[in-house]
Amino acid sequence: MLQKIRTQTNEDEREIMDDIQTAVSRCSRLITQLLTLSKSESVQAELHDWGTVDAIELIHEAASTELHSAEKKGVTLTLPDMEEGPKTVAGSRIMLILLLRNLINNAIQYNHRGGQVKVEIGTNDQQTYTLAVRDDGRGIAPENRSKVFDCLF
Repeated sequence: MLQKIRTQTNEDEREIMDDIQTAVSRCSRLITQLLTLSKSESVQAELHDWGTVDAIELIHEAASTELHSAEKKGVTLTLPDMEEGPKTVAGSRIMLILLLRNLINNAIQYNHRGGQVKVEIGTNDQQTYTLAVRDDGRGIAPENRSKVFDCLF
């Protein structure tokens, strides 16, 4: 219905409708993820199964589910080269993948057509890695930045 109405409204109203559609899509994805997690006993066990995993492999696995979204939006998605060799981190494989999917999806979703999303992994020292998902989208409005993590608590 929003798509039908969208063609009959002015630019400000279209932007509001786009924001509503984005929020509904995000809620739908979140609900699907939560239902999947709650239904699967094996996933429940995996949530608490901490071990060592290859961060670059995880990035590629998480990004594979977002390639279609990036292509559809015309966004270039750049990932670390698998040839860099393993970068082992400790954590729950499934939780790390969900985190990465969410970060990558948001970077694509809130980007502009023709934009870029780059996932990088760097080394602070021999034992610490940094992960960055960078994009050239619109970003978070300054007045909303303090609310980013509100839904987590």
